[in-house]
Amino acid sequence: MKKFLWIVCTSTLMVSLTACGTKFDGSRTGNNSEFIMEYSVLNTTDRQDLIAESGDTISGKMIVNRGSLSIKIKKDGEEPVYESRISASDEFAVEIDESGTYTVEVTGKGAKGSVSFTVESDDAQSEDTVETEDTAETEDTAETEDTIETAVALSEYYQEEYSNPIDAYFLPRIENASCEAERRQMQDTYRGVWKTEFENVMAWMQDKCVYQELPV
Repeated sequence: MKKFLWIVCTSTLMVSLTACGTKFDGSRTGNNSEFIMEYSVLNTTDRQDLIAESGDTISGKMIVNRGSLSIKIKKDGEEPVYESRISASDEFAVEIDESGTYTVEVTGKGAKGSVSFTVESDDAQSEDTVETEDTAETEDTAETEDTIETAVALSEYYQEEYSNPIDAYFLPRIENASCEAERRQMQDTYRGVWKTEFENVMAWMQDKCVYQELPV
């Protein structure tokens, strides 16, 4: 009995020492614009330099399944632009005021999960904003032009598997839209075409269905 207990205790101690001795077990990817780690064990500190321009944003996402993390982002010789200790999943975004190299430092204590840090360019954000504004300003004109062009092109894109040329033209394009904005715009045009078609049918019926009163 004593020999059995000694074997159990020895095995438990060996497992504990092995677990404590593992500093990192997982995968790591890093470059000038991103830093990504996924791990089942993180008991150490890792760093990655990210290059950011003024106006850029460093976004971070941390998933904590076990243990805790300490996160620090700083430029050489300056105070950290972000610093936090977490024991639950979290995310953040820090706008960069000064161009340069920023070091992301991640320290784990018995941690399991993942982290990702990405530099998001200010130019890309500005282009998205300008594109959104331009789309809003020209929406009415574009919708009218699209409706006219669509009506002309319906017969060219007719497909037998659809019961009408309107669905044949729009439904494949809505399904295969390259982005959500394009899909919404196509759906709005689709509804507008059907509304116009319905109004045309009602007008035709009113012209054709004229009843004369019979003499009494």
